[in-house]
Amino acid sequence: MANRYQRQRKGIILLAIISLLTMFMIFGVTYVVVSGHFKRSAISNAQSRQLGVAPQKHLDSAMYQLVRDTDRAGSIARGHSLLQDKYGHFSIRARIQQAVVDSATNQYPAGRQILELRIVVAPQVLPTPLTLTSPVSGQGLATLSLGALNGRVVTFLDSVAQNVSGRILKSSPNIVPAGTTLANAPYNYTIRMLFPKTIANSISPSSFVGKLLVINGRDFSGTGAGLDLRFGGTYGQLTTQAMLLTAVSSRAVNTIVITVAVGSTKDMTSLITKTWRWLR
Repeated sequence: MANRYQRQRKGIILLAIISLLTMFMIFGVTYVVVSGHFKRSAISNAQSRQLGVAPQKHLDSAMYQLVRDTDRAGSIARGHSLLQDKYGHFSIRARIQQAVVDSATNQYPAGRQILELRIVVAPQVLPTPLTLTSPVSGQGLATLSLGALNGRVVTFLDSVAQNVSGRILKSSPNIVPAGTTLANAPYNYTIRMLFPKTIANSISPSSFVGKLLVINGRDFSGTGAGLDLRFGGTYGQLTTQAMLLTAVSSRAVNTIVITVAVGSTKDMTSLITKTWRWLR
């Protein structure tokens, strides 16, 4: 009886060992299967990123072109960006020669509400001193009239008002008689603007002296992407792309109509991607 009990116990131990080995084998097979699945998924994901571009990236690229323009010659959005329309073309750099104060109160004009600056416009635009006989570039000719810079956005590049912008309320060129020396006319333009609210209007005028600013172009002052001033004489000439604008617009409108008619979000995303590839 005791011998039979011992033989039964030996059988139980053998069965336990076989069960443990089977369990370890199942763990090993599961690990191999799962790791193989993850490997195939990783390879597929990497290939999709290399060969395809997400629709969101296409839409982001289109938005950037509409907002800040592009240097891609083949883009139909080139030259029509919102920032160019807002800040204009042909900006002018200048250096501040003096911040004017009221001689009676020794404060900024209009109860410290106005900032009047005497500036030196870049020499390639206007010479200093500026006389009626001074040679002036084409861009400079447009600034010689009284109020030519009115309404433009001026931005400080350094000083206490760095990166602060404002509108020019009044502007005038400082045209002096011929023969005037630089010591007697050290600036060639005067601009007025509201005093920036981000800085104290009790700050010393010397804080602005020698600092740089940029005067942006007038709003909507560009000729657009379809006009090439290098050809066609004084008024330029329309490019071939501009003369095909009607056909391009027609195709774009048809595409938009098709997009609205598509009911599936997946189909719409695919169509947007194909449309943007055609537009660019």
